[in-house]
Amino acid sequence: MSYKIAIPSYNRLDILLNKTMLTLIRGEIPKESIYIFVVEEEYEKYKEALPTINIIIGEKGCVNQRNFIMNYFDEGDYIISMDDDIEKVEYIGDDDFITIENLNDFFMYNLDFMKKINANIWGVYPVYNKLFMSKQKQPISLGLNFLIGHLYGFINRKDDNFKLNCKVMHDYENSIIHYLKDGKVIRYNNIACKTKMYGRGGIGNKNDRYEDMEQDVMFLMSKYPQYVKPKKKRDGMPHIVLKKLPPLDMEL
Repeated sequence: MSYKIAIPSYNRLDILLNKTMLTLIRGEIPKESIYIFVVEEEYEKYKEALPTINIIIGEKGCVNQRNFIMNYFDEGDYIISMDDDIEKVEYIGDDDFITIENLNDFFMYNLDFMKKINANIWGVYPVYNKLFMSKQKQPISLGLNFLIGHLYGFINRKDDNFKLNCKVMHDYENSIIHYLKDGKVIRYNNIACKTKMYGRGGIGNKNDRYEDMEQDVMFLMSKYPQYVKPKKKRDGMPHIVLKKLPPLDMEL
């Protein structure tokens, strides 16, 4: 089994070309494995710039596009979901970050690891911050972990239980769903993406999303009260954190 790289992109062709596409090329990813999901009105622009890449017309809106991607690929496909502004994928060395040069090998290693421990999703540390990452007790966590949407891989399952509902906090929802289904999620606490959150285009500025975040927090607190707890951020935005829970399969 190989993989499919799924990249949602909206109004950020220049960023895609200068960041994630360069990262994939350097990482020895075959072009035929890359699928870029766009809205209909931007298809020609993306196709002209990337004529040898699979450009797919999907749906507008981050969560709608992610649901579309899951429906687009076949049952059992190994999908790597990436943002369009990934500059590097790096791990913590002795003194500083070190770039993972061969992403192809990294992605295939993760597939083997998922099979070995009977998991179906992996992700990276949500913050590109050596200090925070170095404080993690283990390089890999297998319990209930927050998997940031920058970069994660999963085995596709065409099951309505995996459909995402949150407009903004779908990364939290996705993490919980996989934990409940499989009893574990894989997170590499020593690996992170160099990227820029809330950049122009894409899902937009976080200050424009207060109402959506408030609704998502209420939804998650109502549906998963035993797995989430509220948290008020310094900027006043409504938020949650996932409770620290071990893998449901205690033999791990």
